[in-house]
Amino acid sequence: MQICRRVFRDNNILTLASVYISECVVVLRENTEFFSTQRLIHKYNTRGIQSKIFLPPQATKSWVSRSVIANIINVYNRLPGELRNVPYLTFKKELHIYLARKVYYNIDDFLLEHGDISNQHPFHDENTFAINIPPS
Repeated sequence: MQICRRVFRDNNILTLASVYISECVVVLRENTEFFSTQRLIHKYNTRGIQSKIFLPPQATKSWVSRSVIANIINVYNRLPGELRNVPYLTFKKELHIYLARKVYYNIDDFLLEHGDISNQHPFHDENTFAINIPPS
C-alpha cells in the first residue's frame, strides 16, 4: 500500500477519492454565492469569517444532513485555512498539489486527518444509497 502511495505522489496523480474531494471543493468555490457563510448570519468579526467557513444546511430531516450539498460543504470546511484562502485563480493548482502530496485512498482518510468524522457523513451510513420501496 505504501509503494502505491509513493507512485501516486511521485507522479503527481490523484486517487479517485482525491478527485472526488477536488470536484466537491471546486464546485463550492465556483458557486460561493449559493452557499451561506457566517458573514450572512451576523456582522461580527469572528474566525469563521477570516477562514471562509460555509454553513451546512439546517433541517430536521436526516436526508438533508446527508445530502450532496452538505457533503460538499463538509469537505470544503475541512480543508486547511491557508488553502481555503488561496486566490481563486491559483486555487485549483494549489488544491491539486495538496491532494497529490497527501494521497487519500478514501474520503474517511481525508476527514480523519482534518477532524472527527461526524455521524452525519454520508459514507458512514450503509443505508444512504439504498432505495426503500414500500411493499405494494
